[in-house]
Amino acid sequence: MITKPTRYSEEPIAARDQAVADAVADVADQVGATSAQVALAWTMSRSRLVHPIVGARSAAQLLDNLGALQVVLTPELLADLEAATQFQLGFPHDFIEET
Repeated sequence: MITKPTRYSEEPIAARDQAVADAVADVADQVGATSAQVALAWTMSRSRLVHPIVGARSAAQLLDNLGALQVVLTPELLADLEAATQFQLGFPHDFIEET
């Protein structure tokens, strides 16, 4: 039996990673976009200097990814996405904030 290769391992996804995926899917539903489009739009919203690398394997995926250019993420939606990542800068940022 031949199986298609996948990027995902058979190990369960970490709770944090699942929370981020769920937040992206929720925002995608709210704005009428795909999760890929939201993820790309989110990445592009971080900085004008950030240019995500599109890894499309088909024309359909490329067209879907290009749809990210039309996605508008409000400050509230961006805050929801950021909250899901629970990203902490760590040292020295936390040390500076404490002092």
